[in-house]
Amino acid sequence: MNKPIYTKWWFWVLAVIIIGAIGNMGDDKNTTDQAVTSATIEPAKVVVAEATEEAVIVPTQKPKEVSKSDPTVAPTENPIPGTIGMTPEEFRKEFNARADSMESKLKISKKLTVEDGLAQDTFQYMFNDFLGITGSVNKADGSIRDIMMIGRGDGTSASGANIIVVMGLVILAVNPDIESTEVGSIITDLKVLEDGVDLAKIDESTVRNGIRYHVQGSNELGLMFSAGDANDK
Repeated sequence: MNKPIYTKWWFWVLAVIIIGAIGNMGDDKNTTDQAVTSATIEPAKVVVAEATEEAVIVPTQKPKEVSKSDPTVAPTENPIPGTIGMTPEEFRKEFNARADSMESKLKISKKLTVEDGLAQDTFQYMFNDFLGITGSVNKADGSIRDIMMIGRGDGTSASGANIIVVMGLVILAVNPDIESTEVGSIITDLKVLEDGVDLAKIDESTVRNGIRYHVQGSNELGLMFSAGDANDK
């Protein structure tokens, strides 16, 4: 079995370069592509256990909720537990707009299909066999409760760059009011670039403008990065 892409030492060099490029994307739209192709790579210290299985995107399901404001639904003690304040289609448009500003080809090319679930509805989109996003949707109002990116990579620098770019695009898409320069600050708070970090065990969160960003490592799935309502319990 191949190791997750983030076990490659050059992945973290790309991470530093691309995060900086995202922060400066308003100044030079071509910075990201140039950074990936022209970087001089030096080894970085990252401690990660070896993976044993291929990545699988698994839609999350969470407790069912109904809106108290809907007169056709009997009121309950559990209103919408969390929302990022946008629908799947609004997220798709914001994600693609951010991708356009970076001249990135990593776009959600079709309308997200929301699948009906017992507790919550879900959607899933695969950019390729090694990188995708999944989200849970509140049945009561159709808003997104949370979004998760799962990336493993195929062992190439291009796939590693894609993981980092999608992380940045998710950060910005779900939080349109923050500046692109905040991406680096958020990644720093999540400690994914710390020297000697064990990404198989990492489990860190940070909050910006009511959105909680969370990163977690897995030998089986790869790197999992999510964004959701900071008040969601």
